[in-house]
Amino acid sequence: MIYLSRDDFEASLDPQWIEAANRAKDELFAADQSSADITDRAQARKKAIKENEGVWKDKRLTDKMRALSFNKCWYCETEETRSDTAVDHYRPKNAVKECPEHSGYWWLAFDWDNYRYSCTYCNEKRIDQVTNVTGGKGTCFPLVNPDARVFEPGDLTVEEPTLLDPMVEGDIILLSFDPDGTATSFFVEEKEPILYKRVKDSILYYNLNKEELKERRQRIICKTIKDLVNEGDIYFSRIQLNDRSAREAFNGILKKLRAMVSPSAEYSSAAKCILSYFRDRPWLDIFMRSRMM
Repeated sequence: MIYLSRDDFEASLDPQWIEAANRAKDELFAADQSSADITDRAQARKKAIKENEGVWKDKRLTDKMRALSFNKCWYCETEETRSDTAVDHYRPKNAVKECPEHSGYWWLAFDWDNYRYSCTYCNEKRIDQVTNVTGGKGTCFPLVNPDARVFEPGDLTVEEPTLLDPMVEGDIILLSFDPDGTATSFFVEEKEPILYKRVKDSILYYNLNKEELKERRQRIICKTIKDLVNEGDIYFSRIQLNDRSAREAFNGILKKLRAMVSPSAEYSSAAKCILSYFRDRPWLDIFMRSRMM
């Protein structure tokens, strides 16, 4: 998971897209006032949302979101080539699985601040064919404080979402990865139960340990980093013997490692975590402190 700045997102928005989103929002709020009957109003809102779904599918929006993350899903950091609807509503627009009486955060349907660029496997329910575990966000939006859930337009800061949010920098640092590329929590359940639950629930709902994804991290990140570190050890020891060719090769290793932790690289967050397991090497510890942290 990578951090995306709200300010950068807002600054990237196309003015014509903003106008279209505002028109759709006006229609939505008009639909909400179209009847005194609660059921009729809910149906009118859903119709207005459906008729204007092109707002969050608009390339003037999705192209900007894709560019912000270097074409990566904001949740799993996989290059997004698998989804035909790449925008997730962080707060679900039509329903909330954990709260059946909730009609969804309908008033945020056309609010850019509620959009996250997502692959299908993070956004929609899927069963892992290897583990039979069901993951994917769908209409899930659990809260740490469910009694404070907001049902109508109002102050959303009273809610404490369980799911990690890529647009909240403090959330990103909670997620870690084991040496084999498995997404996990930095925290122990007995000591930090709330933080532990937030990470574990996010891993499940965002499908971050789907077998296919985990294997990609193992192959692209874990194995590559292990091989590069081993090569780096060899060249670093030869540098002590004033081996000029070893110095050039060692610099090449550092360049490759730097590319793997670059924001544009797939699974860059995982790469940083995996590298940390090799910090007993003085050269790598210095590299991480001077180049990454």
